[in-house]
Amino acid sequence: MAKIEIARKEDLNGLATVEQVNLKADKNHTHSWSEITDKPSIPDTSGLATKTELEQVVGTVNLKSDVGHTHSWSEITDKPSIPDTSDLATKEELGTKADIEHKHSYNDLDDKPSIPSISGLASQADLDALSGTVADLQDLVSTLQAEIEALKGGETGTEE
Repeated sequence: MAKIEIARKEDLNGLATVEQVNLKADKNHTHSWSEITDKPSIPDTSGLATKTELEQVVGTVNLKSDVGHTHSWSEITDKPSIPDTSDLATKEELGTKADIEHKHSYNDLDDKPSIPSISGLASQADLDALSGTVADLQDLVSTLQAEIEALKGGETGTEE
């Protein structure tokens, strides 16, 4: 009987145990998308043309004319209106008018503004002289402040 037991064990080598079989999924099982690993990135197709839309565009393009085609004036719609020139002056009529580059005196103008007098106003030289005086006064004030501080014995006049 020992030989039969050994023979049975040898025949069963390579076969799965009950525990191993119970760990395996049924061959017809399914998974949800969230359980799948290493999923490919699926691009967003919103905003892309559908096949129907593309076919409509292609159909429309096929109805268009070649780039180099031409039209006669009568085939053009919404043409600009051409103004009536019958009441415009001719070059001969303009010959009697003054030349565009002619000159006039300021005194010939009507409603000209009054120009105020600048007498008594400061000149640039006056401003330059004054700015030198201001700088001299600032230096004098700084010198006087330093002398006052020295007379006080170095006191700054602030309370500590």
